[in-house]
Amino acid sequence: MRTGSTGSTTADDQPTDTVTPTTSNAITDTVFGNEVHVVCNELLAYAQFYRDRSTFENVKQVAVHFYAPNEISAAKKELIRVAGSSVASLNFVSDRRSSVQRSASEAEVDDILHLFEAMDNIGLLQKVKFAALSLDRLPKYASEDTNMCTVVDRQTRTEATVEDLSTRVESLCGDVTRDGCRQP
Repeated sequence: MRTGSTGSTTADDQPTDTVTPTTSNAITDTVFGNEVHVVCNELLAYAQFYRDRSTFENVKQVAVHFYAPNEISAAKKELIRVAGSSVASLNFVSDRRSSVQRSASEAEVDDILHLFEAMDNIGLLQKVKFAALSLDRLPKYASEDTNMCTVVDRQTRTEATVEDLSTRVESLCGDVTRDGCRQP
């Protein structure tokens, strides 16, 4: 089953009306004999991969900034469809609207991450895997790259490395004068 349509993009390659195509196929694991449903959706693949590797807020921030609102809505609907009646009674299954405090997209990404949590708690994520059909529709950076503490830590390590290299170069060239001649 394939849903959605491909839309146009803006000059900066951001989709203007793209809905991520979604497919769902059952594949039987030949080693353990378990049936696993594979759902192709880039946002859901990204969220599933990074939800245990980064903070909730960082994953949300990347998803909200990278994906278009209609892609986020389509991903949430697909996740609800996959989860079925297991999550039907949860509060975050309803449609969202923008408010003064946050956009509908932020609320829907929150819902997606909470749905992953709920599905994981009932063991449903062991029976479904999410994959990306278009690798260009995956963010080019990990969600932890948006964490300021990580950026500052990397900057500090870079500065220390540059200082160490500078000291080594100075020690190697310490007996060289400004005009490039060695002192006797």
